Amino acid sequence: MNLSFYNLDEQLKEGLGELCPKMGVSLSDSGQMVKVNRISCGLSIEREGNEIVVGYNRKSEFFRALGLLKEGKFGQEHPAFETLGLMLDCSRNAVPNLDSLKKMLRIMALMGYNAIMLYTEDTYELPQHPYFGYMRGRYTQEELREIESYAQLFGIEVIPCIQTLAHLNAIKHWSTFNNLFDCDDILLVDEEKTYELIESMVANMSLTLKSRKIHIGMDEAHMVGLGAYLDQHGFHDRFDILFKHQKRVVQICEKYGYKPMIWSDMYLKFLSATSSYYDTSVEVTPEISGKISKALNLVYWDYYNIAGETYEKMLDNHFKLSPNISFAGGAWKWTGFVPQLHMSFAASKPALDACVNKKVKDVYVTAWGDNGAACQTFSILPVLQLFAEKCYAHDDTDAHLTRRLTTCTTADLNDFLQLDLPNMVPGGVAHQSVVNPSEYLFYQDILCGLFDRHVGAGYSAFYRDSAAKLHGIAAKGGEWSYIFENIANLCDVLTLKCDMGVRLKKAYNEKDQNTIGKIAHNELPELTTCVREFHKSLRDAWLKENKVFGMDVEDLRIGGLLARIDAAILTLNDYLSGRISKVEELEQKRLYHDCRDEKSGLSLAICNNCWNEIVSAGVI
Repeated sequence: MNLSFYNLDEQLKEGLGELCPKMGVSLSDSGQMVKVNRISCGLSIEREGNEIVVGYNRKSEFFRALGLLKEGKFGQEHPAFETLGLMLDCSRNAVPNLDSLKKMLRIMALMGYNAIMLYTEDTYELPQHPYFGYMRGRYTQEELREIESYAQLFGIEVIPCIQTLAHLNAIKHWSTFNNLFDCDDILLVDEEKTYELIESMVANMSLTLKSRKIHIGMDEAHMVGLGAYLDQHGFHDRFDILFKHQKRVVQICEKYGYKPMIWSDMYLKFLSATSSYYDTSVEVTPEISGKISKALNLVYWDYYNIAGETYEKMLDNHFKLSPNISFAGGAWKWTGFVPQLHMSFAASKPALDACVNKKVKDVYVTAWGDNGAACQTFSILPVLQLFAEKCYAHDDTDAHLTRRLTTCTTADLNDFLQLDLPNMVPGGVAHQSVVNPSEYLFYQDILCGLFDRHVGAGYSAFYRDSAAKLHGIAAKGGEWSYIFENIANLCDVLTLKCDMGVRLKKAYNEKDQNTIGKIAHNELPELTTCVREFHKSLRDAWLKENKVFGMDVEDLRIGGLLARIDAAILTLNDYLSGRISKVEELEQKRLYHDCRDEKSGLSLAICNNCWNEIVSAGVI
């Protein structure tokens, strides 16, 4: 496609130069003439004689129009939201590298996003605190400025996203911060050194980034006031402690010209008789809402519900708390190696409809990375596209999403949806709840078999078929082939490993030495080879997307798995040779990991993404 733009604002030219080569669009005087106009709202693409006229209000809308122009799509779009943003988790070991972030920003530009948050608990530089983010891949001030400068080419605002109460467990690694904690990962309220640290966070962000919005976290601080604070001050109502801390931190933010936002869960949990965030029966009183700073924007996060009615009731309660409400949905990438795209779609579609109905102005899609962030960031591209299309085109049909996703990312929607396969085991619930057998069956111990009761008939054949499908997609090539190759390699491991413990236990109970020998001498060595191949592809994918820091955890975890495979070979050989009379792990009865009743009738597949709970019943 050859285009010739005129009447073009100078501020758009550099962004065009970054995007066009990646889209196969060339710019020259001999190309199709495209006139560019500023309009009052949204974007438009019209044909006038031999010319095309592109209208836009904001820079982000111009770059979305560029993608539509590539498709030959004409018409108008009016965004439902003033802010459409992505929040990337940079704190659970995976810290996206600059090349990866720039690639994501280019994709976001074509989709029409105008904001990005980098969720950084301690992964940013505080020069006065050298241990803050030490060896964690923290962003330097220069790196953040480079990211912001690149984002500004496309009209994307980089909004600081930090923590000022809980979720600061990483800095507890260093004794210099010992006296700043109440309990768990929660900072100590009413401690002056706490506010000195928080002010250094806010001040450094203010010096580094231009945005005057800042997300200050404050979520999931369930035990606030019940540790060191209780020892020092006695018991105080947690609501009062939260409001006191909120007031102090807001004052710090306002000192630096910031308009802060926080996650809203703590207010609603404290109001609920069951301490549930999603308790729609809570009563929000004027007394409570009156204590919430008028300067705060409350961010309602919800990635779990699939009923539109729940989202609407939750939004109603939020608007009783404050007129300043944003919404954050989820692109599920936090339950292991693979995304949960079907669940992301099932939860996001009604959530976004509710946001439109309730006239929510600012909407974000979050990409968390709980428990190691081993899932590739770019695996969630279809969810980002869904949020964009619900905002601009108000169209979430597969046909529309397929076309747009290919334009913005070169990805094929149906191919990407196959990334869910490793969790879509026979008999599992794949679309409207979350299970992650690909994680716990990969890491569980061969001899101990903590999840053996959760292995169904046909799992091995299922993983063999899934591996073939994913290897086939990877073989097509393209810029996303590394994601499919990694997940295909995971399925190769699971083909061998998923039911190996079940078969081993059965052979042991039946004193079937031939089967035990086959597993020890043939299957376990083959499994080692497959695990190493998966490890290599995971490392390649990690370094393509992230800084090297954090991959050490994956190395240690997979190294532990390989060590236990070696231990299983040694143990079984000792048993087969008569050096030991029994295998103690195989003597144990297998129980359900989720402690269900034997006759519960529940689906075998469950969800557990806590590595330390998967690999051993011992203390880690």
